[in-house]
Amino acid sequence: MPLADPIGFLAVADGEYDWDSRTELVLDDRYRERQLPLLGRRPNPDLSGTDVLPGEFWPPVRYVAVPIDTRALLADPGFAAFLDELRASEVAGDVWWEGIEARADRVHATLAPDIDTTTADQPESRPIAVTADPPGSGPIAATAEPADSGPSAVTTDRRRGGTADPPGCGPTDVQLEVTVRGPWVGRFNTGRIYLPVQIPSPADRRLLAAVRDRFGAPHTALLAGFLQLRRGVGGRPYERLRALVRRHQPLVAVPMTVDHLEVRDTMDGLVLRSRVVGRIPLGDPHAPVAGGSRGPR
Repeated sequence: MPLADPIGFLAVADGEYDWDSRTELVLDDRYRERQLPLLGRRPNPDLSGTDVLPGEFWPPVRYVAVPIDTRALLADPGFAAFLDELRASEVAGDVWWEGIEARADRVHATLAPDIDTTTADQPESRPIAVTADPPGSGPIAATAEPADSGPSAVTTDRRRGGTADPPGCGPTDVQLEVTVRGPWVGRFNTGRIYLPVQIPSPADRRLLAAVRDRFGAPHTALLAGFLQLRRGVGGRPYERLRALVRRHQPLVAVPMTVDHLEVRDTMDGLVLRSRVVGRIPLGDPHAPVAGGSRGPR
């Protein structure tokens, strides 16, 4: 259910901001400490522990993510209508609009947070393929595959012939179908406007579940952070923001395709100071790869 219906799952989990019992949107401590100081900064691929700025952390966190196409989002009429109404509202001055451009190639939904790619929990199983990118960043090792997520669960039903390819020989044209929904504001990290990510296909959901199992990641809803607030919102702007979220949440549904998962190291929650260190190809998730590490933790 988390991947098939993220908005419904989050409603059951009582994760959404309690709009009705509150009269203002109050930034929580995590957002104030970890994201508010980042607003106004530009992307920076230099990861170094010698100049850690406010809001950043060291060592970097490595995670696996579903990349989201910002251009496709902005070109969608439904999503553009939400942004246009937000820009024309009393809330406009409270939004970090420059962040759309600054994070255009970094929007994602985290699939497996804070992964450890240097150990294998079941070494007899075949690892998920990860190819190093960009050059010089070093290969990424994957942890071993759980016994119940082999080719029959992930690979076989994604090919018309119904037979799984040997490791390293899978097709390169397998794509993940996703639908970006939203907008959504949560009780945690309050101050960020998220876009829930829906995975309509059962086969695609099994594939992502297998990757999560590999890295010991929780099975929860996928959320792509998109907009950040500069400050808390109260009064008329609060009422307007609540109305915009409620009106557009069931309307926004942006379909897109993804051909790989992204492995990224980051020093901050907005991935401004971060870099892509590898990719997990969806067409051949069982090909073995060499080991690698991000350095000391």
